[in-house]
Amino acid sequence: MKWSLPILWACVVMLLGVGLLMMCSLTYAWPASAYVTGSPDQLAVRHAVSIALGLVVMLLLARSDYRRLRPLAPWLAALTLGLLLLVLIPGLGAKVHGARCFLSLGPLHLPPSALAGAALVLCLAAVLAHDGSKQWTMVALGFVTVIGLLVLAEPDFSTAFVLSLTALVILLLAGQRRSLVLTTYGVGVFIVFLLMLHHPVRLQRLLAFFSGGNSHAASFWLPWEAIKNGGWMGQGLGASTTLQPYCPDAATDFIAAVIGEELGGVALLVVALALILLVGVGFSVSQRVPDRFGRLLGFGICTLIAMQAVMHFAVVLHWLPLRGVSLPFVSHGGCALIVMLGLVGILLSLARSAASDGAPHRLKFQALENGGGSCKKPSGCLTTKGRGS
Repeated sequence: MKWSLPILWACVVMLLGVGLLMMCSLTYAWPASAYVTGSPDQLAVRHAVSIALGLVVMLLLARSDYRRLRPLAPWLAALTLGLLLLVLIPGLGAKVHGARCFLSLGPLHLPPSALAGAALVLCLAAVLAHDGSKQWTMVALGFVTVIGLLVLAEPDFSTAFVLSLTALVILLLAGQRRSLVLTTYGVGVFIVFLLMLHHPVRLQRLLAFFSGGNSHAASFWLPWEAIKNGGWMGQGLGASTTLQPYCPDAATDFIAAVIGEELGGVALLVVALALILLVGVGFSVSQRVPDRFGRLLGFGICTLIAMQAVMHFAVVLHWLPLRGVSLPFVSHGGCALIVMLGLVGILLSLARSAASDGAPHRLKFQALENGGGSCKKPSGCLTTKGRGS
């Protein structure tokens, strides 16, 4: 337990260092035509500024009491829903690759979906910290449904996929009624599948993923080809050429492919292991937090980081026919990076609370042990046993 804080810090600093290194490489090695928005000459500078702001937010949250965040959950939910609605308005929402993912405010382009992950985790933790009654389950499912529909309306299927899976894990860990949760998700999956079939771009992408016989299918394999081209030791900084003419999102959705081609498979494995270690230590810390809200908050943060990382690697390795998502702490993206560092700050606050509590806590997921039914204890299904129990 005493090593939790140093390990979390080391993983985050290492991942930030790799990300900044890759932004410098892309700044000086890639042509301006490889970017959709912004100037490549300022890529590394903007990323460094985002890191600095994110570290400030992380330190502030790390030194704060995470319990103070619970009353802010409804306000954060309202703000997130408002931004997700505003981004759908023509003139306010900027289109990138056919999706209104950015809120255009002069020179600033804010992605509301980056805040949606943090709002989802905090609000679910606040709601599910109550007892496991059906009423709170319905409130949680309703909030997840609204967030998911608004993100799908952009449309951003990849982010909706990450948020939905994160919420599913939190709901199951909280011991909510499994039959109700899984039925709701089953209906949601069916609706999303119908939406994909009736969306020409998504349908073409889905067919191209399985066909492998046209240019669209070839673009799916480019990230994997870039990784193979790099081998174990890489081609060197600035030597990534496989993605240059075809991939405008190399600094965000496909940064793992650039790392693999320039620094090699060994560096890519180190990045993956750092993320696994960060998530693993985060789960360990969350298990020892003395209150249910803190445990659910910690589990939600770790799950969100894990799902986003898995989604990023799955798209890069051609395992999923979706557009990618940013790699936590590595990809370029001001708001997304600041939000992720803020979530780590909350994890650090949880670690401080767990260390000061003294007695170790052991989780009992009674809903899972009892076949997924709702918890009958007023304190909920996520319970702890102290040293003397």
